[in-house]
Amino acid sequence: MRRRHPPDGRSSSGRPPCRSGSRWRWAWAGSAEEDASMCGIAGLFRLDDRIDVGRLGHFTRLLRHRGPDDEGIVLIEPDSGHALTLGGPDTPPEAYRSPHPYAPGRRHGQGRDHYRVGLAFRRLAIVDLSPGGHQPMCDSDARLWMVFNGEIYNYVELRAELEAMGEHFRSASDTEVILAAYRRWGHDAFARMNGMFAIVLWDREARELVCARDRFGVKPLYYQWDGRLFAFASEPKALVLTQPNRIAPRLAAVRDLVALDWVDHEAETFFAGVRQLPPGHLLGVSERGSWIRRWWQLDPERRAEESPREWPQRFAALFTDAVRLRMRADVEVGSCLSGGTDSSAVVTTASTMAGRPMHAFTCAYDEGPAFDERAYVRAAVERSGAISHVVVPDGGDLWDVLDRLTFQQDEPTAGPGVYSQWKVMEGRRRDAGGLRALPAAASARPPGVLRSARLRPRVPRRRAPAGLRARAGAHARGLDPARRGRAAAARVRAGQGPRARFGPAASRAPSSAPAAHGLPQRGRAAAGVRSPPAAVAFAPALRGSQQHGVLDRDAPAVPRLSAGRARVRAARRGQARRRLHQGHPAARARRSHPGLRAGAPRQDGIRDAGRRVAPQPLRGRAETSAAHGWAAPRLARARADARGARRILGGPSDRAPDLALAGARIVVAAVSRRGSQGDRRGAAGRRAIRPGSVRGRGERRGARARGRGARHLVDLVVLAEVRWGYFRTRKQFLLSRFPERWRVFYAQPPAFGQDDPWAPRREGNVTYFTAPFLKTATTSRLYERAAATAAGRAAIEWGAERWLQARLRGLGVEREPVALVSNIYCPGALAGLRARARFYDYNDNPFQFAGVPAWARSYWERTARQIDAFFVVSEFYRRMLAAETDRPITRIGNGVEFEHFATPRPVAADLAALPRPRIGYVGLLSHFLDFETLETLRRARRGGTLVLVGPPNPATTRQVADLAAREGVAVLGPRPYAEVPAIMQGLDVGVIPFRAQNRYVQGINPNKVYQFLAAGLPTVTTPVQDLDPVFPSLQFASTPTETAAAVGRALDESVDAEACRALARPHDWSGLAARMVSEIEHTLGMTSA
Repeated sequence: MRRRHPPDGRSSSGRPPCRSGSRWRWAWAGSAEEDASMCGIAGLFRLDDRIDVGRLGHFTRLLRHRGPDDEGIVLIEPDSGHALTLGGPDTPPEAYRSPHPYAPGRRHGQGRDHYRVGLAFRRLAIVDLSPGGHQPMCDSDARLWMVFNGEIYNYVELRAELEAMGEHFRSASDTEVILAAYRRWGHDAFARMNGMFAIVLWDREARELVCARDRFGVKPLYYQWDGRLFAFASEPKALVLTQPNRIAPRLAAVRDLVALDWVDHEAETFFAGVRQLPPGHLLGVSERGSWIRRWWQLDPERRAEESPREWPQRFAALFTDAVRLRMRADVEVGSCLSGGTDSSAVVTTASTMAGRPMHAFTCAYDEGPAFDERAYVRAAVERSGAISHVVVPDGGDLWDVLDRLTFQQDEPTAGPGVYSQWKVMEGRRRDAGGLRALPAAASARPPGVLRSARLRPRVPRRRAPAGLRARAGAHARGLDPARRGRAAAARVRAGQGPRARFGPAASRAPSSAPAAHGLPQRGRAAAGVRSPPAAVAFAPALRGSQQHGVLDRDAPAVPRLSAGRARVRAARRGQARRRLHQGHPAARARRSHPGLRAGAPRQDGIRDAGRRVAPQPLRGRAETSAAHGWAAPRLARARADARGARRILGGPSDRAPDLALAGARIVVAAVSRRGSQGDRRGAAGRRAIRPGSVRGRGERRGARARGRGARHLVDLVVLAEVRWGYFRTRKQFLLSRFPERWRVFYAQPPAFGQDDPWAPRREGNVTYFTAPFLKTATTSRLYERAAATAAGRAAIEWGAERWLQARLRGLGVEREPVALVSNIYCPGALAGLRARARFYDYNDNPFQFAGVPAWARSYWERTARQIDAFFVVSEFYRRMLAAETDRPITRIGNGVEFEHFATPRPVAADLAALPRPRIGYVGLLSHFLDFETLETLRRARRGGTLVLVGPPNPATTRQVADLAAREGVAVLGPRPYAEVPAIMQGLDVGVIPFRAQNRYVQGINPNKVYQFLAAGLPTVTTPVQDLDPVFPSLQFASTPTETAAAVGRALDESVDAEACRALARPHDWSGLAARMVSEIEHTLGMTSA
């Protein structure tokens, strides 16, 4: 029996703990938003060296929203054919027990672990929900490995044909059918497939990676290729956010959107160096080089075989068959319903095949009948018996949605209709979360039906706010000529037909002629903008009316235009939609007879064929209402939201979508404001930036800094709880990696007898010094007596506040710095800073240590009330704080200096002399350690050594000494940070045996886990909420017996050091610091320099 998934979209397995029977698993902290969007694929192929396995794992994390049900990775060594399959946190346990050769934890062939090919997969289960649908998938002899995003609608018919030829199948998935078809027919197999797909195969015999994309490019496939490394993914952000070089926008794409509303019209994308495989194309990469060729194109000479009178019957047959194929699924199928003829025909046709009422989802707006099709929707619902769900957005969350939508969409659309699609998908999750598949007829509409409110691609200087003009300058400098050439360009466009505009003659226009962009040639050359693409080889053979029927379907040849009719790019990442135009028989029958207008723009075929199924009120409609297939209406209140506009313009540039799309978003924001100049309905809802707000202060500060040409933009004052350099703490790792535009001033409490830098010292961009903050549990009896009274504490606070202010003035710190706090004992000093924004880094529970006085709680409350946003080190702390505050909370875990620990080093001499196996713990020997577990490990050491490296604290000195006196234990004492990697690399298993029953242990995210893994060491630790076990690299154990057993399994297994390092690589401190900077600057409303 095929299992069904629970309605929340997660696999029924959830996140189970590691079991002894589990195999290889991948683990990643954090969780992306789960949103049904079919599957996600990614991979690497390196010609000259091993691939970065950690980057593969990062791919799966970034694509998790595309497929929360399952994940998998295969690593391949091309020279020997050796392959290793891996699972991950979302891989169901039954997948490991599957008998299939591609199940996670399998090895194929013999060879060295020098993997140069890697394929990664994220699954949203639609067909064959069993482990048989797990990917990456291989054939029986592991010659072919494949990852596949999409669906083959005629896989049942193809399977029957292949079985008749002698092929045998082990699963019920369409993926296995693709493998068998490719093995039988090679590249010709794709022409036999009716579906939407992005497929990547590794052919062991040919030593070649082959990529294929469906006829119309429904399923995305992006790639990077520099001649040595080939990387591909379903979304460009998976590539740009994991590449070693800086993210860079491709301004030519931005200006194509701004000047012409062209989107998705060429292989190049909005990101420099990232291309997409054109629809209907194949791409091959091997050690011999690369090639690309078209495997399908619309034949312009083909004419319909039927007479015009027979077209409705022919179309009806194709339409019904297309709906029938798309109803094949092992999950419930619903539908989008816009109220137009096409979507109504889909719902009414599908309802006769579903066997039960379908769920239908509609978006409407309360802005007049021009944007409300609910009357037509009700007619379709009554006719079909569907269960109707209607969402009515008010536009109040438009800017918030755009932030999230931009990240999911990766690239901009040519209109705002995707907002409506997003709201529909939100309604689907709320009202019918179990639905996985929604045929979206709106995505398949003919040209002109999907319209949007017109967004004029020019920035009106006199009407745009001054702040918007200032921000737009760097990105929209080339747009003023477009305004000057607007009239001439309009005359040219009006006097030329489609062939003249897009045929070869257009690309050979003389330099004196106005360009299609509306830019003069000089501006076009400077911007790197090319001439409009030619209509490939068949354009000269067609007249204008004939060409129309071809161009609207041939995506690689023709841009999507919005000259009053913006073609809205489908929200392909917001739903598992099934485009009805993807059935290639319908595409072949699409061309009309010579001399007749193409039928699709007037929907003749669907109207005539749909008369049997469409409700009476819909018959004879000219087209859908002004909402035009859910294109968003004016939403006056949202468009007049100046705060939202500045928020979009002020997003941090190290976020990939914000960086690459800055120019386009600037124009959209400015024009949105212009579009509502005469509409005062939303005036009461406009939210300007308050001069005294965090974001407003950030705007002013950024403008002042840039105006005076200052090298830095921000002064950050840190009120710390530990001294700089103490055990290389989290603060030191993060703050030392802040960019040069930040000056960091680190104020630490007194050390009382140890090294106290009362005079400031400098290390990189960090200046650190001691301030006389209130401190507990010191070695000074006089100080302790003073701190025991309220009057004494008040005097210490007063003195610390004055001292800090004087020190900051002497260092030239700005009057309104940003504050980052991790010390609860200085609320007065924090209040006296006049900080623009106050952040708290909650990496430890301040009440977890022994000897914390009762009065400390009031200091925490005084501090927390001043904080604007929190950073937390773990999910446990996030949940704990969420119950106490309504301020934003961002989880930024602990990390590792990856290269410091991964670089091979000679084993320390004293460690090398100890018997093996060496089971070790490195770190502070504190009261968190479970000494009972350490004793159990000593007894189970198999003749080896239990190694403890680090200093004891006063509470554990005696226990450490007792343990050191026993046989098989070596306590090596504290070691400098530079020597720790050599110690760890000399161990056989790393252990972190904290007391699991201690409630404070539940909130930790220990650096040592990532350090052990970066050193290539299998690790056994007390369960950590923010990680998942990955056998045998990372195991969890809660009791002494479980810990000893897990260490034994790690010693028995052949653990791949590179697999261990791959788990640590995404937690490098540099990435964590960049994220903290991004969050702070986003809160301040700054744009990163």
